[in-house]
Amino acid sequence: MLIDSMTRRRKTLPALALSGLLILGLSACGGGDGEGGGIVDVPDVGPPPEVEEPQCTIDVNQLLDGGVGWDGIPALTNPKFVSRAHNEASYLLPLDRVIGFLVGDRALAIPHNILWWHEIVNLNLSEGRFLVTYCPLTGSSMAFDRSPVGGAEFGVSGLLFRNNLTMFDRSDPPTLWPQMMGVGVCGPKKGTVLPRLPVTEMTWEAWQERHPDTKVISSETEWDRNYREYPYGSYEDLDNPPFFAQDYDRSRQP
Repeated sequence: MLIDSMTRRRKTLPALALSGLLILGLSACGGGDGEGGGIVDVPDVGPPPEVEEPQCTIDVNQLLDGGVGWDGIPALTNPKFVSRAHNEASYLLPLDRVIGFLVGDRALAIPHNILWWHEIVNLNLSEGRFLVTYCPLTGSSMAFDRSPVGGAEFGVSGLLFRNNLTMFDRSDPPTLWPQMMGVGVCGPKKGTVLPRLPVTEMTWEAWQERHPDTKVISSETEWDRNYREYPYGSYEDLDNPPFFAQDYDRSRQP
């Protein structure tokens, strides 16, 4: 079964457990049609690679197309880090949120402002191969060790599982990984767990107070993005429903 990888309309994917190879119709953890929302300047990346062993460990009817295409939201690999006083860090305001990541004797800040537009940062460091991620739809900040996949880098598949970013590893063939699960769910590495690493989410101001020697991702990422702009409109309004209408715990407001 083939799914059009570049479709822009939201849809439920058919069951992946059918026989044969599957080309997944993938998009992004964003790309909504809401007020002021959506990711712009989507690169023409062509069709996604084939995913063998399409049997999945999740209900594939809950994998939804967010609308911008496989790799349509570009993940970063080894972005430039600068000091907090550097001009290329001036896009951050004191109350902007960052993901604080400690590795060795270094304090690194990965801002939400960057991850609104990229969602995944692959870090290839002397201490290991790491993955720092953020899904703007579920508000989840998580970091992982990439060693179970041989250090392969990760990208944004474009599928959403229960509104959550679904990643893929750049192996041949790849596997799909919902971010909040941290487990391969479709593909040859299904069932493989990515070890989670501790992160701290706080304001840029608070992180600098605790780690004055911190480095932060530069605004010069080689992508034409406005890192001062939140691209999801009013999505974080507490009374808004999830991006995709589906059953969820209604004991509290969204």
